[in-house]
Amino acid sequence: MVNDLKNKASGPFWVKSLILAAIFLLFIVAFMEVKANRELKLARIALSQSPKTAIRHYFQALNWYAPWGSSQVAADELKDLADRLKNEGRVDLAYEAYLRLRGALNAARSFYWPRPDLQSKANDFLANYLADKKISSMGGQGDKIRLYGYYLEIYEDKGNFSEFYGFLVVLSFLGWVFYFVKIIWAFFPLSSEKVPFRQKIYLEKILIIMFVACYVVWILAMKAA
Repeated sequence: MVNDLKNKASGPFWVKSLILAAIFLLFIVAFMEVKANRELKLARIALSQSPKTAIRHYFQALNWYAPWGSSQVAADELKDLADRLKNEGRVDLAYEAYLRLRGALNAARSFYWPRPDLQSKANDFLANYLADKKISSMGGQGDKIRLYGYYLEIYEDKGNFSEFYGFLVVLSFLGWVFYFVKIIWAFFPLSSEKVPFRQKIYLEKILIIMFVACYVVWILAMKAA
C-alpha cells in the first residue's frame, strides 16, 4: 500500500494535479474578469451624470487588473476621461482621474511595470498640475520648468521595485496553488483506498513542506517587491 501511494508522485497523479491547478487558476482569472467587467459597466453608466463616480468605478475595475480584458479597457477609458476633463478645464477632476490611474497601475506591478504608456502620460499631467499649483500658491512666482522636473522625478521614481522579486511573487504563488491542489488530491483521493491520516502526512510530507515554502516565499517576495 505504501509503495502504491508513493508511486502516485509520478504519471497520472502529477498530470491530474496540473490539470486541477490550471482549472483553479482559470477560475481565479474568470472571477477577476467578471468583477472588472461589472465595475467597467458601472463606470460607463455614471459617465454622463457624475464623472467623479465614474472615476471611482474605473479605479475599482483596475483593482482586478489583468494584462487583458475589461481592466485594460477600463485603463484606456479612464485615461480618455482624464483627457476630456482636462480639455474641459476641470483640472481638479482630471488630476483625480490620473492619480487613480497611476495608483492602480503601480499597485498591479509584478515582474513587469504595467502600461508604461499610460503611466508616462499620467506622470506628465500630475507633474504639470502640481507645478502650477505650487506657482499659484507662491503668487505666480516660481520656475515652472524646475518645479515640473522636480515633481516628474518623484512620480517616475520606481522606488525599491524589483523585477526579480516581482517574478518570484508570481512563481511562488503558482507553486502554492499547484501544491495546494496536489495536497487535496493526495489526502482526498477518488479511490476507496483507506490510509490512516498520520500515514498520509508522513508519505506526503514533501508536498506539505513545498506548500508551506511556496507560501512563505510568496509573502516575503511581496514585501520585498
